[in-house]
Amino acid sequence: MLRPPFATPRRALRAPLLPLLLLALGGRAQEPLTPPQLVDADWLAPIHGLGNDPLADEYGLWASGPDYKISFGRSVAFFPLRGEAGENMPLRWTTRSVRVGGKELLNASAEAYAEHSDWRYVLHHGALDERYDVRREGVEQSFVLHAKPAHSGDLVIEGALETALVPSASEPAHRPLEFHLADGTPLVTYGSALAIDAAGRTTPVLTSIANGAIRLQLEGAWIAEASFPLVVDPLLSSRTVVGDVYAPGTVDIAADDENHMFLIGRERLFAIGDYDLRSSVVSANGALLSGAFSDTSNAWSTQHPSAAYVAGDDKWVLAFERISPLTATARVYAYIQDDGPVAPAGVVRQISRPAGTQQRYPVVGGVLAWSFGEQALIVFQEDTTPGLTDTDESRIRGALLDTNLQTFGSSFAISIDSPGHDCERPSVSRSIGSTWDSWLVVYQQFNAANAADDWDAIGRLVRGDGQLSGREIVAAALPGEHVLRPQVDGVEGRFLIFHGAIANTQKSYGETFPTLRAQRVDWEFFGAGPSFPSPRRLLRSAASNLYGFGRAGSHPIAYNRSSQSHWGLGWIEGGRIARAMRVGYDAGIVENAILYQQGSDAVRSVSAGYDETTDAFAFAFGVADVAGNNPVVKRDLVFANAAQLPYGSTCQGTALALGPITGSSAPHAGSEFFYLALDAGAPFAPTALLISPLPGMLPLGNGCTLYLDPASFFLVWSGMSNAAGELNLQLPLPTTPFYEYDLYWQWLQIDPMSGQPTLTNLLRTVVR
Repeated sequence: MLRPPFATPRRALRAPLLPLLLLALGGRAQEPLTPPQLVDADWLAPIHGLGNDPLADEYGLWASGPDYKISFGRSVAFFPLRGEAGENMPLRWTTRSVRVGGKELLNASAEAYAEHSDWRYVLHHGALDERYDVRREGVEQSFVLHAKPAHSGDLVIEGALETALVPSASEPAHRPLEFHLADGTPLVTYGSALAIDAAGRTTPVLTSIANGAIRLQLEGAWIAEASFPLVVDPLLSSRTVVGDVYAPGTVDIAADDENHMFLIGRERLFAIGDYDLRSSVVSANGALLSGAFSDTSNAWSTQHPSAAYVAGDDKWVLAFERISPLTATARVYAYIQDDGPVAPAGVVRQISRPAGTQQRYPVVGGVLAWSFGEQALIVFQEDTTPGLTDTDESRIRGALLDTNLQTFGSSFAISIDSPGHDCERPSVSRSIGSTWDSWLVVYQQFNAANAADDWDAIGRLVRGDGQLSGREIVAAALPGEHVLRPQVDGVEGRFLIFHGAIANTQKSYGETFPTLRAQRVDWEFFGAGPSFPSPRRLLRSAASNLYGFGRAGSHPIAYNRSSQSHWGLGWIEGGRIARAMRVGYDAGIVENAILYQQGSDAVRSVSAGYDETTDAFAFAFGVADVAGNNPVVKRDLVFANAAQLPYGSTCQGTALALGPITGSSAPHAGSEFFYLALDAGAPFAPTALLISPLPGMLPLGNGCTLYLDPASFFLVWSGMSNAAGELNLQLPLPTTPFYEYDLYWQWLQIDPMSGQPTLTNLLRTVVR
C-alpha cells in the first residue's frame, strides 16, 4: 500500500477538537458535473460477422440501427425493435422473380453471388443487382438493372415473404405497405418505391402484396425511354411504438488512463428473450473513437456486459453472458481487443462449462494503467440445473484470462460449494496493481441450514497469480436485514463494499431496496484477514423499495487511486433518477449529485469508473426516454477547487500541505492522507499546531505575527521537530457533515537556542 515516505514518524490527528470546530462551518453545494455526453446512442452498427457458436448456431452477417436489426444471406430478414412489448416479429424477403414483359431475368440454376462493405450488402443476380443499404432510419432496398432488357414490357419484381405480421393493403398502388400485429399495432413499413434512371428521371412504382409475396411493378413505356442503369428503391423501416419499448439494459464503463479513453459496453432488450450487446471505445467527452464489438444475432441472447482494461498487455476485456434457446444453456464469454482507438477486431473466448450447469452474471477485473500484468479475472455465478433460473444452491466461480495468449485457465471455486449454501450475484474490484496485488471478490450468501439466516456479503481475495485467501464476511447483515447486491472496488488492500439492504422477512428478494449502506474494508493478501477501520455507513433510507443498481454486470462503484481515500458510487432512485455520490476514507458522504432526471424517462443501469488523467469519476448509464432514442450517457463527477494558500511572512519556518506520494495535496474533504508539514523550522524544538476558522493579524514582536483570529484559535497538536527543523502531521479531513470549509493554520515553536517563541507563515486550506 502506498504511503508518503516521511523521515519523521507520522501521527494521525484524531482529536475531537477539529470536528467540534467544523460544526459551525456548514455544508456545501453539490459538486459540479460535466455536461451529459451521448455515447454512440443509436446502435448503428455496420454489416459484420462473428465467430459461430458451436453450442448455439451460426452467426451469419448482421447490421443494426436505432430501432431495427437485419440479417443478410440468400434471404434478408428485417427485425423491428420490440423491447418489452413482445417477441421478435421479423419480415424475411427472398427475391423469387424479376420479369420484363413476362421474361424471367433470374437464373434459377445459379446461386446469387453476395458481397458486402460496411454499409451495403449486394446479391448479384447476373443482369440485376439486389442491394441493401444500412441507414439510421432503416434499410434501403434497391434493385439495379444494368442494361436495357432485350424484351419490352413491364418490369415486375416479386419477393417471397415469411412473416407473422399482417399487411395493411394488397391492391397495386404507389404507396407504402405497413405490416402490423393482429391487434393493428404497426411494426414495419415497406416504403413507397421510385424508379430512377441514369439521367435522373423518376417515376412511381406500384406496390402490392398477394399470395405471400410483395410485387413491385414499373410500366414498360417508361422503361423503353429510360437511361441505364435503372434503380428501383423502396425503404424498409420500423414503426416502433415507443411507449411499449424500454430497450436499454446493463451499461458498464472501464478506463484506460494511459491513452485517456474508455470502453463502454451496453445491452439492449431487442425483444423478449433476445438481448443484443454492443461496445464502443470513446474519448473523455464521449465521442466515438471506434466500435469495438457487436453481437446482434437472434440465434442467442447476449447480455450482462462487464468491462475492464488490462494494462500489461494494453487490452480491453468485455465479459458477457450468452443464452441459447436452442440448447437452453447460459455460458460466459470474453471479448479481447487491443486498446487503440482504431484497433483490429478482437477474439471471443468461452470459459469451459461443465455439462448440466448454467453460467450467469459475469464480472471482470483488470490491471491498473502503467502496471504490469496480462491476466484478467472473470467471476461468475454457476448453477446445476436444466433451466435458467437461480437455484437454492448457486455457487461463485472464477477463471483467469491470459490476454496475451487469449486463453482461459481452468475455473476454480470462490464460494463454498456445500448443500444448503446459496451464493449469488458476484462483484469484483476493477483492477490490481501487480501480480502480488489482489482483486477482492464479493458475493451474497445464504445458509439454509441456519434457522432465520440472512444474506451476508462474503469476500475472498484472488491474487494476480491465482492464489486465493480464505473466505470472510465483509459486510454482515445488520439485525433484521439482508445484505443484497454487494458491489466492491479498491486496490492494494483498501476496499469499499456498497450494498442494498431490505428487511429480513423471507429469503427471496427483488432488484430494489429501501436502504443503501457502505462498509470500508482493509484486507491485504498476506494479512491476518479483513479489518474494518470505520463503522458501516447508512447512505440512503426510504420507506419503500426505491434504490437499485440496474441489471447485473453494471459496476456502480469506483475507487480514486490518486487520493487513495475516495470512492464514487452510483444508483437509480425510483427507476427514473440516476444519482452519484462521493464518499471519503471512512465511507462518509462528501457530496451528492443528480446525474439524470428527465420527466418520465427511465434509467435502467448505472456504472462508475475512475479517470486518473482528470481525477474524476466517470459515470455511464442507459436511459429509456419517451422519445425512443434510448441513449447511453456519460457524465463525470469532478472535484471542486480545493486549495492550499500560504500567506504572510515568517520569523521561522514554513507551513505547507502534503498528500499521498501518488496523489494531489489538495485538501479534499474525506482525504485520509492529507498532511500538514513544517519546513525549515527550528531543530529539536517543541512545536505546536494552531488552528482557527478565521484569519487575523496580531504582531507579536521580533518579526513574528499571529495570523489567526486571537479569539478563536486553539492548539490541536504538539510535538518535537527533527534535526532539520521538519515535522509532518497526518490530518484526515472529515466527511459527513463537513463538506465545505476554510481552515487557517500556523506552526508555533519555542526556539531551544533563544527560548523565544517563533511562528511560521499562515496556511489557508480551502477544503472542498
